[in-house]
Amino acid sequence: MRISLTSFLGTKLGDGTLAALTRHVDDFAESSVEETYASTLSQS
Repeated sequence: MRISLTSFLGTKLGDGTLAALTRHVDDFAESSVEETYASTLSQS
């Protein structure tokens, strides 16, 4: 059974990168929502 290097790396990198990217996007969305909420509160 021979696994091609690109598909093996693609799977490993793909899973890790996707998880990291999702986490990063979640953090970014959360912080920007908090900033928007805070600035809205301070304006009113």
